[in-house]
Amino acid sequence: MTINKLEFLWRKTLLRSIWLFLFVTAASCSKKIGEFFPAPKSTKDSLIVITGDGNHKAVVQYDLDGNFIKVITHFRGQNYTLRGLAAFDSSSFILSTDWTDTLFKINLSGEVSTFYGSNQLSGAIYDVERGPDNRYYVIESDRIEVFDSEGNRLSSTLINTTIGACTLSGPRGLAFNSQGQLVVTNYTSGEILTYDVSRDTASCVSVVSLGNGPYGIVAHSNGKLYIGTFTDDQVYETDADGSNAAAIYAITNPTSLVELPNGNLLVAGSTDDTVVQIKTDGTQVGTDPFIEDPLSLNIQDMLIIEGEE
Repeated sequence: MTINKLEFLWRKTLLRSIWLFLFVTAASCSKKIGEFFPAPKSTKDSLIVITGDGNHKAVVQYDLDGNFIKVITHFRGQNYTLRGLAAFDSSSFILSTDWTDTLFKINLSGEVSTFYGSNQLSGAIYDVERGPDNRYYVIESDRIEVFDSEGNRLSSTLINTTIGACTLSGPRGLAFNSQGQLVVTNYTSGEILTYDVSRDTASCVSVVSLGNGPYGIVAHSNGKLYIGTFTDDQVYETDADGSNAAAIYAITNPTSLVELPNGNLLVAGSTDDTVVQIKTDGTQVGTDPFIEDPLSLNIQDMLIIEGEE
């Protein structure tokens, strides 16, 4: 029997939906009606994961052992592509979305409100990061918008496409290094850009070439950067400006990295639909993925925040 491509894709989607239903049902089967997802467990820290899979577009909470806690909310059926996460306080965070270009503030309880939504934020939206100045930096095509903690757009601090030697070209990830400088992964040009944003007008500090398609990035407490390159499937350890890079781990299409409290790294592979835990020397912790379930599809970003007791 020959199965055409359309029928194959239909069957694949159906199987994913069945697995998702069984997974969530199993997680909630002991709950009363109206309590479909379990209440948050008592935990100090939580891992928040956002997915790019069109079947659920979910914002999911896990504990720091990789155990599923709940689906906080989802954007299925809505014209949003989930892109980036940044901490707000001990129980809420900021989510950046593309297509219907909006920043949302989301509480662990599931409450969703608009942090910023205007035609002044348009184009290709990617990562969002909170800086040491408590401002939020958001990738918007080939520039970076800046917002204060109340969601007000700070037009005078916009980081434009070209500043000095730094030219934004397909930026994807943001991080603040140990010196408080903004570091940007330039996917299209294969570069790491570093900016001084201590004043309202940003200045270019350095431009460093790195790998093929730099994407996810995390600034580690050891002073190093860990950067995933989407096209050549590597995780690199670098200095605070992206220099002196050394490949430490291989994973297909790494989109996001976070540091655990013990100093280990979580790395999301968006094509493998998994999260793995590695040490900073690249050694994988355990033989099984840290997370691999029906909700870990096409992971776009991860964030660790302090949870509710």
